[in-house]
Amino acid sequence: MKKIIRNIIILVVGVSSWTYANCYFHKNDIKPQQEFDLKASINRGNALYQANCTSCHMATGEGIPSVYPPLAESTNIKDEAYVINGVKNGINGAITVNGIAYNSMMPGVSLSDKEIADVLNYVRNSFGNTYKVITPETVTKYLAKK
Repeated sequence: MKKIIRNIIILVVGVSSWTYANCYFHKNDIKPQQEFDLKASINRGNALYQANCTSCHMATGEGIPSVYPPLAESTNIKDEAYVINGVKNGINGAITVNGIAYNSMMPGVSLSDKEIADVLNYVRNSFGNTYKVITPETVTKYLAKK
């Protein structure tokens, strides 16, 4: 009889804990870690690129020769910290892209960490580029170091 009562108590406590945890997480909108949707990020990034980047880097990512560097097939955009900082804070001074020197100023763009990740995922996975995914958490991490 004692074993039955003990088992019932364990069952009640276990169910209560599970119910509380599920209600707590739901009530506070705490969601389990979801897989990053690269396709959706690239689609959002495309719209951001069109709105913020095409005037200099062109719709094709080819840039303007001797004035604005290309993003197409560019190894410069491989470095996560460099591109995150460049989008957020701008780039000023001489740089070399695909073996060609450029000395134009790129202003920083006022975007959220998620938007920076989206536009960079678009650029880093378009124009012949295939680079690693950048998540909003990655952007936050790099910008916090500054």
